[in-house]
Amino acid sequence: MGNMLDYIIGFQVIVVYIGICYFISRQIRKWTKALNNLPKLALRSFIYALLFGLGAFGGGGDPGFAFPCPIIVVGIFDIIKMMPLKMVLNGCIIPLVFWWIVFFIIMLIRAKTKKKTE
Repeated sequence: MGNMLDYIIGFQVIVVYIGICYFISRQIRKWTKALNNLPKLALRSFIYALLFGLGAFGGGGDPGFAFPCPIIVVGIFDIIKMMPLKMVLNGCIIPLVFWWIVFFIIMLIRAKTKKKTE
């Protein structure tokens, strides 16, 4: 029975996290409506990278083992656990920059193709 409860709680945590991220991203979209196109895309892609980009939180046990989780969660755990700079760079900063660039390029391409079709 306890194992099933773990799956239910895990599913609920994921659903609540996705719901909170959805409402945060909607609020950011409202706040950035008045900005020019490039700053708006840069800010939105940064928030999306923080919320939805995957980082790695180093766990105990085997060397090189890490848990994949959202970058904002990795950053919070790295601050709380006072991780060494190398682990923060590899698990949080580098994935943040990677996902920021990926989301920015996708959003920029969508904005450019949207302008061409109008």
